[in-house]
Amino acid sequence: MCIMQFLSHPALCDLLTEEDQKIFKYLDSLDMEDSKDLKSGYSITFNFKENAHFEDTKLKKTFTFFEEGTAKITSTYIKWNEGMVMLALQMESITRKRRQTTFG
Repeated sequence: MCIMQFLSHPALCDLLTEEDQKIFKYLDSLDMEDSKDLKSGYSITFNFKENAHFEDTKLKKTFTFFEEGTAKITSTYIKWNEGMVMLALQMESITRKRRQTTFG
């Protein structure tokens, strides 16, 4: 999986920090799985090579949509390696600020 695919996407490129880019270099593949009822949601599994950032090799994000128009998003809890937790919190803060700027 090439980081350039993410960086060339107009909606994603502004959301990825330099630290995100370092982590995404370890991304091996993505798996998409639709819910049984296609309208009710989907899951994306990020398959990573072993890396210095976190223990997991698979991270999953699930999007569930409800009839009343609400959505629920759940994610794998990331088991960060020692020394990476503070960096992860800093990245999350930067990403949140970028999303607010980008999406209003």
